[in-house]
Amino acid sequence: MYRIIDISTLTSEIEKYQLRKDLNEQIYKLNFVCNEDLVALYKKTVALVMPTFFGPTNIPQLEAFALGCPVITSDIYGIPDQVGDAALLVNPSDYSDIANKIKIIWNDKSIRQKLVRKGYKKDIEWNQKQFSLKLGSIIEEILN
Repeated sequence: MYRIIDISTLTSEIEKYQLRKDLNEQIYKLNFVCNEDLVALYKKTVALVMPTFFGPTNIPQLEAFALGCPVITSDIYGIPDQVGDAALLVNPSDYSDIANKIKIIWNDKSIRQKLVRKGYKKDIEWNQKQFSLKLGSIIEEILN
């Protein structure tokens, strides 16, 4: 069962925790990021962690796959179909589940490498040609 979380409250709690634990030099809140910087972030990070309540099709996971970045994302409707076994899935309402998956990614290089390989394969499945074919079949199904 999922519950709705007020993101402003969550952000406030994260900021309080950051101050309490003196993590200001380790945690950065980014606003708009240009494409060049975004590519560098994906390529240099340990993982994209996106415990979202939105979906099922989200672009950041696909960007991460294309750029060799392991992914942790939500197990909500549609996202497992989008990412398959190329990502670690979490309940976005379960903080311990999210933390455990982050620990796995952080501590196990072989799992990160496995997810990167699977992400590259998933990226091939979501190319423009495949997208167009899928969209065409959906439109054809609706018209029939």
